Order: sequence, then C-alpha cells, then structure tokens
Amino acid sequence: SLIMRHHAAILINNFKRIHGQLVLLLCDYFFLYLYIITYNMPIPDTSYRKCQKRLKMNGLAIYAGTFDPITLGHVDLIERAGKLFDQIVIAVAASEKKKTLFSLEERIAMSLEAVSHLPNVSVQGFDILTLDFAKNLGASIFIRGLRAVADFDYEFQLANMNRTLNPLIETVFLMPSEKYMFISSS
Repeated sequence: SLIMRHHAAILINNFKRIHGQLVLLLCDYFFLYLYIITYNMPIPDTSYRKCQKRLKMNGLAIYAGTFDPITLGHVDLIERAGKLFDQIVIAVAASEKKKTLFSLEERIAMSLEAVSHLPNVSVQGFDILTLDFAKNLGASIFIRGLRAVADFDYEFQLANMNRTLNPLIETVFLMPSEKYMFISSS
C-alpha cells in the first residue's frame, strides 16, 4: 500500500505540467487500475461512466501524418480521440521528402472515406509546417500514436521540439488497440 502511494505520488508529480484535465484522466485511470489489482474486483459501470464524462476535453486536436495509406490503426486512434476531443482534424501532409504511393488528393479522399462515420472529424491537406497549420486552425493539441518503444523515442523528441517552438502546443499520445499494434503504412 505504501509502495502504491509512492508510485501514485511519482506519477502525479511527473505529469503536473500537463493540462489539468489530462492529469485528472491519468490519475483516475491509475487509481482505477490500483483498485482492480488490489481488490481483484470489476469496477461498477457507474464509475466508468463518470470517468467518461470527465474525460471529454474541449478544443480542436490535430492528427497529422502522411496517411499513405490510412490504416485501421489510424482509424482506431481517430475513433478514440473522437471520444476525448470536441473536434479533430486529420491533417494529411503533402510531404515532398517522402515518396508517397498515393497523391495528396488520393490520400485525402481515402481518409475522408475512412472517417465518414465520425461526425466530429474532418480531413484537410497541408503543405506547411505542422505548427503553422495548427496555428492557422487555432488548435493547440497534437494527437500522436505510439505502438512500440521505438515510436516513443521518436515521438518524444518531436513533442519536445514542438513544445520548444510553441510552448502552447500539447501532444497527447494514444496507443492503438492490441490488434492494430503492428500495422504500419510505411
């Protein structure tokens, strides 16, 4: 019990710099997890519903990438993010440095089709710095997917670079469902 409290304190201190709602989310899930493993009991439905209501974060989030092509793993992350944020823009990068299989217009069309069932998700192409694109839209949140430790290292550096260039930008990392963990479009 003392070790659990110590780990909870470390977790909370490490995430103090993140927005208030995200800290509440992490703490809720951490203590929910502790409850499950400590008492080996299912959590009542009402607790989950209360958490879901508090989880909704206001604002516009951007999920940027080349999406060449968009995969079920991408769609899984978009669906998860759609439950967390009011509005999500799938930002399809022109990315002239990458030799893409599909043109920008084709990637936008595929993305639109893949997320057509999600009312709070839109798709836009862009050919400028992602931070500038976010500024033009008035967004302050980037959504990024993590599948493995190697992804974390790259994404951690990218998030720190974005924060250095614009301290108002936050990056939220989501993990896909286990069945999509090893899908890659590259």
